[in-house]
Amino acid sequence: MTLHAIGVDIGATNLKLALVDSSGVVHSRAMSATPKDPDPKAVVSGIISATTAFWREAQASGFEVAGFGFGIPHFHEGRDWEQKQTNNMPSLEGYPIRPPLAEAFGDSIAMANDVSAAGIAEHMFGRGRGIERMMMVAIGTGVGTCMITREQGLVHFSWDSIGDAGMIIVDPLGRADCTCGGRGCLEALVSGPGIRQRALREIERGRPTVLADVQRAQGDIEARDVSEAARAGDRVALDLMQETGFYLGVALTSYLHIFRPNLFGLGGGVAQAGDLLIEPARQTLERLASPWYLRRLEAIEVAALGKEAAAVGCASLILHPGLYLRADEDPQS
Repeated sequence: MTLHAIGVDIGATNLKLALVDSSGVVHSRAMSATPKDPDPKAVVSGIISATTAFWREAQASGFEVAGFGFGIPHFHEGRDWEQKQTNNMPSLEGYPIRPPLAEAFGDSIAMANDVSAAGIAEHMFGRGRGIERMMMVAIGTGVGTCMITREQGLVHFSWDSIGDAGMIIVDPLGRADCTCGGRGCLEALVSGPGIRQRALREIERGRPTVLADVQRAQGDIEARDVSEAARAGDRVALDLMQETGFYLGVALTSYLHIFRPNLFGLGGGVAQAGDLLIEPARQTLERLASPWYLRRLEAIEVAALGKEAAAVGCASLILHPGLYLRADEDPQS
């Protein structure tokens, strides 16, 4: 009998739920707004309600659910999964989330950082299949990373990850504030909000650009507007994407030297810019990186699984226990 599990990708804005089988096939999906409340109990109650409703629909369709995996856009520690560094979901800081989840769904539950979960899915079913060492870099509202090897599975020595590597400093002059409280971080410069801020500064400087027209028409701009304008040949937008790729390349060079991946998989909304981002990042790597490490890097590619990757990865922690996390590190323990 084919096993199924429910993966729940808890974002600061939306919950993405997926019913997944052991081959990574998504049989049903749903999305709802993430509860926003200063009371963490109310937030978790809303997550439980949405997951329970999705579970009941799966049961009504004849699916037997083996367990539930949850992904979070920050970190957790301890047996009760205390939420840590919750920049985008501040009401959850320090909240022990496992007890209410266990009460609602039993002991067959797992939790992972969302990028770690997405990396697991990508290594199992996406671009990373068969790759010896893969590093996932997710670039969206924030920047998160994970490292996976065939020998060790998910590499994690800080919370359930390689640490807050999106906060690596790429601008030592510290010209951009970051949500972490630091300055000059990768996240502050290449995330969606970081690109938006730099684009707004260019508009204020008066450089001729279609982005000014977009801002007037929409009342604001997004990173996606910048990449679309760059594809259309707008000089300011092209310069912004070139600069974004440069900062990414600086970070990837350090990651390459430290973690020695064969593949960089880029996920998240900003990564959908594709070669506009990858090409300047690759040029920066070729200029800065040690040739010894660079020869062992096979590719920088946009991840294949898209927005469902984290939910699929969370479900896979239930369906493939111990494959990416050793027994003593299993998030179900």
